[in-house]
Parts: sequence; C-alpha cells; structure tokens
Amino acid sequence: MLNCSSPVDRKEELMPTLHCGPAVVIRLYRPADQSQLRALHDRTPPEGSPPSTGTQAWFSDLDRIPETYLAFLVAVEEADEGERLIGMVGITAAGSDVPASVLQDRERGAPAATPAVAPERQRQGIGARLTEAAITWSRDHGYHALVVETTPQQTGAIGLYRHLGLGEAGRSMIGPFELVWFDLALQGA
Repeated sequence: MLNCSSPVDRKEELMPTLHCGPAVVIRLYRPADQSQLRALHDRTPPEGSPPSTGTQAWFSDLDRIPETYLAFLVAVEEADEGERLIGMVGITAAGSDVPASVLQDRERGAPAATPAVAPERQRQGIGARLTEAAITWSRDHGYHALVVETTPQQTGAIGLYRHLGLGEAGRSMIGPFELVWFDLALQGA
C-alpha cells in the first residue's frame, strides 16, 4: 500500500503535487536541479547493489538532460534550505537497446529510465508516483506504450512495476547484465 495521497493539484504542465510525508512535488527538471541530481545519483547504490557498494558510474546523458530526454521528472520536498531533490526518472525515445520483441511493432514506445529514489525515502510511494507521472506524461504526449527495464536483482522495482500494471515483456543482455523489460499499453494515446 502506498503512503502517498492522490494527486491534489497540477503544476508545470502535468506534474501533480503529491503528499508523501513532508510535501513532495513531482515536476519537470530545471537546470538549477543539476547539482542536487548529481548528489542524489552519487548516494543511490548501483542497481541491485546494497548501499555499502559505493556509487554507480555517472551517465553523461545526465549532463545533457534537455538534449537527451523527452522529459525528465524529479521528486522534490521542501526543506529548511529550500527544495531537496529526492527522486528522478527520465523518459527517452526507444533506442536500439530495446529489443524488437519488447516494442512489438509499436510505432511510438517511450521507455522510462528506472526511477531513482533517495535511500532514506524508498518504500514510501515516491518511486510509484514517479512511474505514474511517467505513464501520464507518455499517454498525454501520444505514446502507445511505456517500456521500462530493471535487473532481476531489483525485486522492489519488479514488484512496483507489476503493482502498477506493467507486464514482463522480455529479457535481454547488455554486456554481463541481464535486463528485465516491462511494458504498459497506454489507452487513449
């Protein structure tokens, strides 16, 4: 069960204001978020790894968010020093890394990068709200499906995607890593 209430208003196009403990807002990325985005990335363990493993590699596309992503959503909460970034998810056009069997000849798939949530705010519904916002954004922008991937070790992400109605669409390998692909057909797109 999620700890967050339903969206109660709209901000910056479609991003609803959500209440998850302290007020949490899901909104579009702003360039001023970059330093906090890097800090969040650096303290979030690599996929499938315990927090003690260390930081994951920085992805250069995160230095070029406006040029790389169709949309990039962040979860922020109010703190004494202003907004504090506690989660993120990027939405990109389907690339060559998405297996054709997962796209199923859809003309417009919009895979979302795996949501990242601050370790101390995980299991509080923020990842679900980020994924729901990615689904809403994709549907509102005419996409026919949302495709996401994770690794088999990410049992929390797998459970979240299934809970939100995404179905396993296939598996693939990228180097030594097995990826589990999920998709959701978007009605009304």
